[in-house]
Amino acid sequence: MKTKAYFLLMFPALLAGCGSSNIDAVKDSAFIVDESFTVAQAMDERPICSDSSWEEYEDDRGRIIVEYKCSLKGAKQYFSGSGDEVDAYLAQSLGQRVTQEQEYISQLQAELGNAPDLISQIIGQFQAEDELDDFAFIKYRVSPRRDCGVSTSSYSDGYSDEKASALRSCLEERVSNYRAELERRTSEVEEIQSMIRSKSKVTGVTASTEIFKWTVTEDKLYYHGGGISLELADHAALYFPYMEDGGRYGYSMKQALSDTLNDQMTDYATLAGSRNAVPSVREVMSKL
Repeated sequence: MKTKAYFLLMFPALLAGCGSSNIDAVKDSAFIVDESFTVAQAMDERPICSDSSWEEYEDDRGRIIVEYKCSLKGAKQYFSGSGDEVDAYLAQSLGQRVTQEQEYISQLQAELGNAPDLISQIIGQFQAEDELDDFAFIKYRVSPRRDCGVSTSSYSDGYSDEKASALRSCLEERVSNYRAELERRTSEVEEIQSMIRSKSKVTGVTASTEIFKWTVTEDKLYYHGGGISLELADHAALYFPYMEDGGRYGYSMKQALSDTLNDQMTDYATLAGSRNAVPSVREVMSKL
């Protein structure tokens, strides 16, 4: 989704004269949600920031970007202290799926273990009794989808090696399908367990940074974008952008700027509990 660029103002003299840097141009400009403040007055000295910084760079399309970063206090403590919540959530959701799949896998393994003896018993009784009408249980014990013709008259009008061979082939094919099903279910369990391990990494968040960006041209400034970045101990950083229309979390870039101006929050936990755009434990797990 394309990020909305909020036009700020035109002031060529400021950008071109007196050797002012692009960072100074941004910091000295009027704050878009309340022009009685400069950007620096609105963004600097925020209680939630353990430290803040400004950076200027050129992006891969040749644009000049000025970037503001605020290191949010208490992010590591907020996420590292969420272990019980994470375990309970994963046990209730993905953990239950693992349990259900493992129960079915155990049933499959038991059926496969009994299959060779069961097939020999079926063929032996067919040969001894010249019929199989009383072996309806075959289609339930070995597979519920096919009955190998056991219920048809072809197995009640006498034994033949040809019919016994066809019956054995059918039952062995059924067992083979069970083995394939067992492999598929086992693979699914491994994938779910991998997801659990990945989502558990949420407790390893080490830092969080709020970011705002401006694009600087010869005569204009634009709010370029913003969001929350999370650093993790053993996972790539995650980024939660502030979106043009509120996006997934219902939080727009302009609202983020407005909240920044009025913000008296002092730690990440309070921030996450009050704003939809600040990723909570659950929202981070959804990205892992």
